[in-house]
Amino acid sequence: MYGWEAAHASYHGFYAVAVRSMTTGWRAFVFGALDPNASITIDKIPGFLWPQALSAMVFGFHAWSLALPQAVEGVVAVVALHSAVRRWVGPAAGVTAAGIFALTPVVASLFGKVLEDAALTCLLVLAAAAWQRAVETGRLRSLVLSGVWVGLAFQAKMLQSWAVLPAFALVYLIAAPPRFLVRLRHTLVAGAVCLGVSLSWVIIATLTPAADRPYVDGSTNNSAAAMVFGYNGLARFGSVGVSAAGTGSVAATQGARFGGGSSSSGWLKLLQHDLASQVGWLYPVALAGIAFGLWRRRRGRTDVARAGTLMWTGWLLLTGLALSAGSVPHSTYVVALAPPLAALSAFALVRTVAMYRAPRSTRERLALPALTAVTLAWAVHLSAAFPRFLPGVALPLSAAAVTVVALAVVVGRATGRRSGMTRWSAGLCCGLMLAVPAAWSVSVFDPAYAGSSGNANAGGYEGGMHFGLRTAKQPRQATRTTHQGFNPFNPPTTLDAAQSRLLAYLADHRDGARYLVATESWGAASPYILMDEAAILPMGGFSGNASFPQPQQFESMIKTGEIHYVLLTGQGMRFRGTSAAASPATSGLREKPRTPEARSASSSASSTAGGESDLARVATLVKKSCHLVPTSAYGAVQQETAPLYRCG
Repeated sequence: MYGWEAAHASYHGFYAVAVRSMTTGWRAFVFGALDPNASITIDKIPGFLWPQALSAMVFGFHAWSLALPQAVEGVVAVVALHSAVRRWVGPAAGVTAAGIFALTPVVASLFGKVLEDAALTCLLVLAAAAWQRAVETGRLRSLVLSGVWVGLAFQAKMLQSWAVLPAFALVYLIAAPPRFLVRLRHTLVAGAVCLGVSLSWVIIATLTPAADRPYVDGSTNNSAAAMVFGYNGLARFGSVGVSAAGTGSVAATQGARFGGGSSSSGWLKLLQHDLASQVGWLYPVALAGIAFGLWRRRRGRTDVARAGTLMWTGWLLLTGLALSAGSVPHSTYVVALAPPLAALSAFALVRTVAMYRAPRSTRERLALPALTAVTLAWAVHLSAAFPRFLPGVALPLSAAAVTVVALAVVVGRATGRRSGMTRWSAGLCCGLMLAVPAAWSVSVFDPAYAGSSGNANAGGYEGGMHFGLRTAKQPRQATRTTHQGFNPFNPPTTLDAAQSRLLAYLADHRDGARYLVATESWGAASPYILMDEAAILPMGGFSGNASFPQPQQFESMIKTGEIHYVLLTGQGMRFRGTSAAASPATSGLREKPRTPEARSASSSASSTAGGESDLARVATLVKKSCHLVPTSAYGAVQQETAPLYRCG
């Protein structure tokens, strides 16, 4: 499944540009540069892109070579989860957990896309497997290895990786075999290692002189700490009153949703249909697993099964709390819940089947049928919210649920312990509980239901980080958008005629400049970097609000001949309510023809609507001090291009 996804992958406009740039030199690689000249970074720690850049260096720059590392990460995550759960509660639960995890809809979609959550999930599952060995054996090296994996996960998705640490630390302190002072020393040592690995990139970026590295996007002061802990940390929790003001981060746009984002909001967002459909079909089963694991009377402090239950439950609750409190702009975020849900669900299924086949009381005999009934009722509730996917499934699913549950009750009462009939009826119960999420997961083989390069989801999900509506007639890997809007998560795979003419003109008139052109948005720069590795400066970074270049710095670049040309598009990769419509030059779409001068006025209005950012001031400076290049000079027609200016 993951290999098929990788083979049919498309470029993620932003991350693919970064990977292309990261293959140009060690500085661009280490710091995660967005442009080939390593002038500005992406707005995240680039650890999740390092495997993609290495793969592109080995196999060439293709969509599949960028997605290949994610497919490998998916396989590693499945194997590691099997190992962790097998050590926790046995081989049957290990196999079941691996299967449930692999057939979770968001997981099925994720591991063929260049998204940071793939590396995060893989590394956290490896950390859990190492922790499980540590809590069983009491060995420091296993706990330190767990800390290393979490630290590496920090390079993939920063603070989200730390959500598991309280569960890891507290449960080890409670349940590991050594005496308390030894357990405390082990926890402190592993914590120190985890902190050192986690902050390694931030420390390297901070200690490297600003002149020797790219500007750090996501910040207004070129600070890696501001980008990590402000822009990608505190700013994500604006909905609960947390402010990133004063951190030096680009915080104003955080918490706003992209066009087409998740409709879930509030503290109960994980129970709402769009996010629950991607990860939560087995919520009732996981709750049963928590109950079974914690209700273990007359067990010692070091009981491995209870310790594992505490760890997985802590992971689930802490990550769920963070997602509930913070911004969840698309469904990919909830994949962090998939490992604990799969582990706890596997434990519950194995336990209820064992009780059903060898009951010691009526309550044990009815546990599996009751769990089946509750889980299928929840599945019917979720399915009813997606009438266009698997239409009419609710009625037959309800009928099957009633039939199978009744059969399980009758067989359980009428047959002996561990009979063949109880084995078959238990298998029907488990198969029916897993059938709907499995059907959603295998839908990724149809590109219409496989999500997009910017969002992992499967089945009937229609939200996510994309622009315009996704329909079955709009395959994910289409080479050009078919709706009215710029879609950076499905970029063109070739330069169109207008872009080719403009690129040729800029190359012929470069006159020794460091950059072919500076653009007002990374979206305008992306096709040229993707297709030609062109030396283009995407001013303002991802959001357009990063303070690079500042007006004085831009003027200096003009005077020293680093930049001769500027392309003003009047929009960037902006959030809802802060941008103008995309221009044809950046989106490949047609609009009513306007003169370059009219486009220039539109650029000025849109850039200043949300306040005077450094990028807006640079755009104003360009329009006042530079010369508008006639479109005839590079063979363009009015509707094909944004205003091009010659400076200096």
